[in-house]
Amino acid sequence: MDIPFIKMQGAGNDFVVLSPLLGSFPAKKLTKKKLKTIANRHYGVGADQILTVKSSEDAKAEYEFEIINADGSEVEQCGNGARCVMKFLFDLGLIHGKQTSLKTKAGVVNARILEDSNVSVRMTTPKLKAIDVGVDKNLVENVVSNGHDFFYIPWKSRKIEIFPVSMGNPHAIIIIDSIKNPEIEEIASFINRSRFFLEGINLGFCKVLNHKRVQLRVFERGSGETLGCGSGACAAVAAGIAKGDLSCKEPVEVNLLGGKLSISWTGDLKHCVYMSGPAEEVFRGTIQL
Repeated sequence: MDIPFIKMQGAGNDFVVLSPLLGSFPAKKLTKKKLKTIANRHYGVGADQILTVKSSEDAKAEYEFEIINADGSEVEQCGNGARCVMKFLFDLGLIHGKQTSLKTKAGVVNARILEDSNVSVRMTTPKLKAIDVGVDKNLVENVVSNGHDFFYIPWKSRKIEIFPVSMGNPHAIIIIDSIKNPEIEEIASFINRSRFFLEGINLGFCKVLNHKRVQLRVFERGSGETLGCGSGACAAVAAGIAKGDLSCKEPVEVNLLGGKLSISWTGDLKHCVYMSGPAEEVFRGTIQL
């Protein structure tokens, strides 16, 4: 059986999109093992995540999508994925106008096509407490709350300061002096192998360049380091604004390994984070099951 797919990318974060909207979609045959093979860059199409898109039965959303990591695990939210799903639906002529609502496990996000063909997404409200990212407080040091939480993880002979941010999925932001720091990969591996976070964590290493510009590397739960992470960019900016390092009055440019995203947040925990950036189709094909 041939299953149609579309390969898409946003800021270097790449996806295989599967959907009954494209035709054949044998959901029962798309097992975790098969999805892992499709995402494998040697034996399949290759992707950071697989997105399965369908019409939504929820009155609050027109469409919904699920996000499956390269290791077969399912996650709650994906900002770059939301932009790619919006572009996917728009290019298929399934959107009335230039905006729609998309349901994920983290809730409903609103997306629209911008004049420059980039896609803007209204994400969820950020949550800045350790409990929101599933921290095991017995293993970390000194959870301090000052409007937002921060705490320390012991590593070698020093402590790493962590800023927790939930964007519907869990993120830990670490402020660094350089994204070329050779210890980054070692720290990421150490934290991901640990039990500090009960449900795993998306790690963001953020260099603040000025009040409206940062550099960011992200190690995603279930996928490893990716060229881009939309929810990670939102989390990094939310942490920076909460700390007073970044502007809440104008968009912040986030420079990822795979491209740039623009993130806006007022600093009010009742307000959503807005993200805009590129989303494009790379190629189409069919997969044999």
